[in-house]
Parts: sequence; C-alpha cells; structure tokens
Amino acid sequence: MCKKGFEPNCSNAQNSGLHRNGTFQEFALVKATEAPKIPAGVDLAKVAPILCAGVTVYRGLKESNVRPGEIIAINGAGGGLGSLAIQYAKAMGMEVIAVCKGVNQEEHVKRLGADHFVDVDTSEDVVKEVIEVRFCGVWRHGPTRGVL
Repeated sequence: MCKKGFEPNCSNAQNSGLHRNGTFQEFALVKATEAPKIPAGVDLAKVAPILCAGVTVYRGLKESNVRPGEIIAINGAGGGLGSLAIQYAKAMGMEVIAVCKGVNQEEHVKRLGADHFVDVDTSEDVVKEVIEVRFCGVWRHGPTRGVL
C-alpha cells in the first residue's frame, strides 16, 4: 500500500503526531512528497482548506473513477468536506447529487454547484430518491458511477 500511494493504509506508516513528535511545532520532519511548497505571498487563510480537507475529497473523487459528464452523489454535502467536494466535482466536470440533512442546506449546496438535492430528513428512501433523480430527471444518459 505504501508504494501504491495509499500511505494511510501502509502497514509500517510513520505518521506525524502519532509515530513522530513535533507536528504542531515550528519545524516538523515529513517526507518531501507530503510537504508541498506554498508560494510566497499566498493568502494562507485561502490555502489552508486545500491542505487537508481539500486533498481528502480530491483523492476520494479521483479514486471514485467518475469522469467528466458522469454523476456522483456526495453524502454529507452540506458540511465542510462535502462543500469542498461539490466544488471540486463541478470543477472536474461531474454532475452532482448533494445528499445531506436539512432543508436549509439546499440553497447552500446549490449555490456551490450541486445539480440536485436529496434531504435525508424528508426522504422516505434516500437510495431510491437518488436513483430516481438519476433515471427520471435530466440524466437519462451516461452511467452513475460514484458515491462519495
């Protein structure tokens, strides 16, 4: 798993803060591949979400094998990770079904680019509703390949 790029599943992983001390220090020892250089002058408040949450959802989208023009359902779409996932998925050309809790989330996820919204609070069968959106809505073409 280590050599295939799945470092979190590596049997002999050396994780900062768990196996290595100094994670929240001025300096920390990390692999060069895990420490991207941030250009001078970049607004760190704008970059910070990309460094952990952004990488997490980007990797999930890539691993889903959903391609541009195909459909992905994003569970927890109204939360922090889900909000980033919607934006990344749209930037990658995907059609997005946002699945989350609370009717007040619909405006939020659609503002981020979600094409459809499924509310787990009001839906009697979330899976059935996602399938209905896929087959009865505007997406009668192309496969539905992913759920993140």
